[in-house]
Amino acid sequence: MASPQPDSAPSTATDGKSTQSMLGGLNLSKGQTTMLSLFKKELGISENQPQDSGVKDDVTLYRFLSGKKWDFTIAKEQYEAMIKWREEEKVDEIFVWGERNKERISLSTDIHPRAHYGFDKDGRPLWINRIGALDAKKYLAQFTGDESAKIHIWNFESLQQICREQQKKLGKPIYSATIIIDAAGISLSHRHLLGLFKINAAIDKQNYPEFVHKVYVVNCPWVTALLFNLSKPFIDPSTREKITMVSGPTCEALQDLVGAEELPIPYGGKCKRPLPEKKVDTKSEASEDLEMTNIPARQIRTLENKCTEEKGGRFTWILKCVSRDITVRIKWCPDDEKQASKIVVDAQRVIDHEGSFAVDGLGTLLITFDNSFSYFTSKDVRFAVIFHPSEEK
Repeated sequence: MASPQPDSAPSTATDGKSTQSMLGGLNLSKGQTTMLSLFKKELGISENQPQDSGVKDDVTLYRFLSGKKWDFTIAKEQYEAMIKWREEEKVDEIFVWGERNKERISLSTDIHPRAHYGFDKDGRPLWINRIGALDAKKYLAQFTGDESAKIHIWNFESLQQICREQQKKLGKPIYSATIIIDAAGISLSHRHLLGLFKINAAIDKQNYPEFVHKVYVVNCPWVTALLFNLSKPFIDPSTREKITMVSGPTCEALQDLVGAEELPIPYGGKCKRPLPEKKVDTKSEASEDLEMTNIPARQIRTLENKCTEEKGGRFTWILKCVSRDITVRIKWCPDDEKQASKIVVDAQRVIDHEGSFAVDGLGTLLITFDNSFSYFTSKDVRFAVIFHPSEEK
């Protein structure tokens, strides 16, 4: 690997801000600054590269190095794979594609309201995604995985363009977005979107490292935790650490980050600009959320949930008693007799319960509702159990 070059005079970018000035805003150590310079040299990028030049600027290169904990080799592999992906998917022509597909993008936003909405206190774009207002079945009926991914890329490239404009305006690095995900109205029907989410998450993980500053998921109903458990394996670990789940419409950290003047009134701020709205009428699918079973007094009932995938997978469940508590036990019984069964949840009395459990082969997850302690009162229990196959090939 080439050795570090002597310091040279600051280069001037087309936006009037020097490379050294932009690097200063990243608060790099001397060693990190040297590694960034070597990174550019290894990739064949000029030291005089303008700082508003797409994906070859210092800030983008910093994101790839930082996202891989400054592992030079892995960051270089990821960056080169990103360049190849952009060429294959013609990402540099995404806005031309967007002009030709305005109606499709508009329909997507009408069904799934989301949009850029101002900036946080540090100048990062604020993106609001009202996922709870999305009708999953209607969206899936309208958009294929490929088209949905294309719209997702168009949204991210639009946000990156806003970051560059902010960077030029403010004279400091702006390379990430603050995101509010409004889960109000979300239901188990949203699990049908997991396939699309997996595609988009893979795109983000590979090609947009460190693009998320913070994510606040607000207005979280009970089902949000279950859906998050299903989607969590697909989210980049560094991004998972940046996600905050909030049961109500706001939290102090969100208010401090965005500020009252830019934060919408529904999320605890003072900004009166309207939120992105759903413009396609849809029927509520709440009735699909949970099954119901009744456990008579002094009775026990067991639900059998089969794993028929040889590679295994993950069970995710949520249980809610309509009124009084019930005793719950959960046990995993492998089909292979050489493997011992496992107590997943030991007997406990609950009003509600949620969790997940990974299995590595064929077998049955037994969920037992025990109402034998009640002499006179039957119990209604609402429940959902979802199995997601392993991604291992």
